[in-house]
Amino acid sequence: MAKKIFITAGDPRGIGLEIIFKALNRLQILDGIEINIAGSYSEIKRGAERFACGRNFRILDAGDLSDPGRDVLKAIDSAVEEVRKNSRDSALVTAPVSKKAVWRTDKRFVGHTEYLARISSARQVAMSFISSRVKLSLLTTHLPLKEVPGSLSIKSVISHLLTVEKDLKFRFKINSPRIMLCSLNPHSGEGGLSGSEERDILIPAVNELSGAGLDITGPESPAHALRMALKGEADFLVSPYHDQLLPAVKNFLAPSVNMTMGLGFIRTSPDHGPAFDMKGKNSADYSAMEAAIRLACKLITDE
Repeated sequence: MAKKIFITAGDPRGIGLEIIFKALNRLQILDGIEINIAGSYSEIKRGAERFACGRNFRILDAGDLSDPGRDVLKAIDSAVEEVRKNSRDSALVTAPVSKKAVWRTDKRFVGHTEYLARISSARQVAMSFISSRVKLSLLTTHLPLKEVPGSLSIKSVISHLLTVEKDLKFRFKINSPRIMLCSLNPHSGEGGLSGSEERDILIPAVNELSGAGLDITGPESPAHALRMALKGEADFLVSPYHDQLLPAVKNFLAPSVNMTMGLGFIRTSPDHGPAFDMKGKNSADYSAMEAAIRLACKLITDE
C-alpha cells in the first residue's frame, strides 16, 4: 500500500501554506509518497500557485474559512480520520494554529497535543521535540508554572516514561533507550531543602522502572542532562515543564520537530506558531516544517 502524508494547512491567517509548499519543493525524500493537504480548497490552490509547488498533491477540503477556528478543527479531524484508516503507512503533519481562535470554537482546546489525544481516545500521550542532536519530552504541557508540582504523581511520571520508551523502541528502533529524567527543583531538590517533588515523586518513579529493567536515570539537573544528550550518553530527556529545556533546543539546536508520542499514529509539527506578522511577506523560515515532513516520511518508510 502507498505511503501517505496528511498535512493540515494551519491557521489561514498565518504562514502555514507558505512553509508547507516551500518545504515540499525542497524535499527529495517524498518520492513515491502520496501528499495530502487538508484545509480550504481555494486557499490551498492559491498557495500552490503563489509558491510554485512542483509536486502533485490531493486536497481534503475543510470549508470556506468563514470561521478559522471551526475550519481548522475540520481540517484536523478529516486528516486524522484518514491517517487512522491505515496508521502503519500514514502520518499526520500539522501546520501551526492560533490556540485562541480554535478555543473560541472548542473551549477544551489548549493545543494540538491534547486535542489529538482526545479525538483519538489515546490513554497517554507525550509532547516531544526531536532535533538532530537531542530528543526530549515534557511531563506537563500547557500548564501555568504554579500548577506543575501539583499535577505530578508517581503514577503519571511512570505512565509518561513508559509511553516514550515504547515509542522510542517502536518508532525510532532504539532497542534499549537510555532515558534521563530532569529535576523540577534547583539542585534536584537537595534532599527536600529546595523542594520535595524529587524525593516524593520523581525518584520513586525512576526507582520503580529501573527495578523493572528499564534504562532510566535521574532526576538530574537540566544542564547536566542536556550535556549528556549532546555527548551521546543519553538517548532521550524528559523535562517536567514546558519551558525548562525548550528555549535551549529551539534557539541552539533548531530545527526541531514537535512529535506526539503515544497516539497510535505518527504526528509531527514544526515547533513554532502561525506567525501572523509574517503572512504575505514570502520570507518565513520553513526549516522546521521541512524537518517535520522529513521525520514523518522517515518514520513511515523505516517501518
